[in-house]
Amino acid sequence: MNEKLLDLYQQITYISEIMLGAALDSDWEKLMAAEAECISLIEKAQHLRSACILDDSSEARRLMVLRTVMTNEAEVNALMRKSLNTH
Repeated sequence: MNEKLLDLYQQITYISEIMLGAALDSDWEKLMAAEAECISLIEKAQHLRSACILDDSSEARRLMVLRTVMTNEAEVNALMRKSLNTH
């Protein structure tokens, strides 16, 4: 079950990278579609996380993934603000 949870987090990272790429390309439709998929994955991960106890190594991997996702999200938000300010 722990590996399934970590796989979900990796998928979330992948989707957050797609979101960042879409924001860089100003492809807002693609961004919204990826965001919907990301939200779905996050909900699944939250549900599974409540049933898992991760060892230190797995928890470290989870936190590393979360930091990456948060960094990507911050960049997406900055790009969206920049786009709004230029229009």
